Amino acid sequence: MVMVPENVWGNRIYEAFTQRYQELGGSVVALDRFKKGSADYSSGINNQLNLDISKIRHKQLESFLGGDLGFIPRRRQDIDVIFIAASPQEGRLIKPQLKFFYASDIPVYATSSIYSGTPNASRDKDLENIVFCDMPWLLIDKPAPGSLQRTIQTSWPQHAAKYMRFYALGADAFQLLPQLEWLKSNRNDWISGGTGKLSVDDNGIIQRQLSWASFKNAVPQKIEYTN
Repeated sequence: MVMVPENVWGNRIYEAFTQRYQELGGSVVALDRFKKGSADYSSGINNQLNLDISKIRHKQLESFLGGDLGFIPRRRQDIDVIFIAASPQEGRLIKPQLKFFYASDIPVYATSSIYSGTPNASRDKDLENIVFCDMPWLLIDKPAPGSLQRTIQTSWPQHAAKYMRFYALGADAFQLLPQLEWLKSNRNDWISGGTGKLSVDDNGIIQRQLSWASFKNAVPQKIEYTN
């Protein structure tokens, strides 16, 4: 199941995700396009999980049997994962509503947009267990003394949190330039940057591999995957 905002960015995310997911052998069986900045996602979630159909079956059974029946709605069972493209504010509303509609056992994955870039346990508790990917610099709790990231944080503390993704991009551009020829000649190698693992593909395009994380106790924790 995919949940994306009803706008150009949401359409682009949906198309890219669906294409790659299908290439890997998966299929998208439900799609909910929500209004950007909405406070209520219940209608779309309810419809895509087929809870309305479950309620209709219940009413039909009661009518057929002529009595009141105890009832707990049953969601569709063909969804293995839920992928969402949402802001932190939207995610904090979507995740509890998924739980309310009996989908708390389905793993939820998200784009980096789900994380503000600054740990905030008091606000992000409703994002618990959501898995997402982001730049390594955003997932380092305490940068090493003397590191460029620490220097940025201490030099511009009022701007570091808000613009850290841009600082990381600039730092990687500076680091990448003298390494381009080497990376072109060593296609299987990469360099570690603030925005991810950087490599050059056969078409000369820079590829970036992000880091994985999950909200644990309302704070992003890096996940180390091995091939």
